[in-house]
Amino acid sequence: MDGPGTRFVLFTSGCPLRRLYCADPDTWPMHGGREAAVDEVTTETGKYRGFISYALVPGWTDDEDAADGLAGLLSGLSCVERVDILPFHELGAAKYDALGIPFPLRNAPVPDTVLVGRVRGRFRERDLVAH
Repeated sequence: MDGPGTRFVLFTSGCPLRRLYCADPDTWPMHGGREAAVDEVTTETGKYRGFISYALVPGWTDDEDAADGLAGLLSGLSCVERVDILPFHELGAAKYDALGIPFPLRNAPVPDTVLVGRVRGRFRERDLVAH
């Protein structure tokens, strides 16, 4: 996490999603961690306001209607404080290389400022703070 402020970060042991834009393939294994009941996690996380990260990958997550649908959903949640639009980059590629995993978006384009602005605008149109 970057920047000042108090944050609550919940990592799960393992992730089966294998999102193309995942920057942390080292978190995929389904072992380690501490077991916690759902009510324990929801009680703890309920003390914090939410920051949503939206990974913007041209050709994958840049459909403005889909972003608008998500914005509509999030605008109805009082716990969402802001949405961070994260333009795709290849900074996670080194982790894939170190783990011997092919990086599926190695040659994907970086979104330009016009696209980032349009997608950010979809969230702002729903009265969400979007960066």
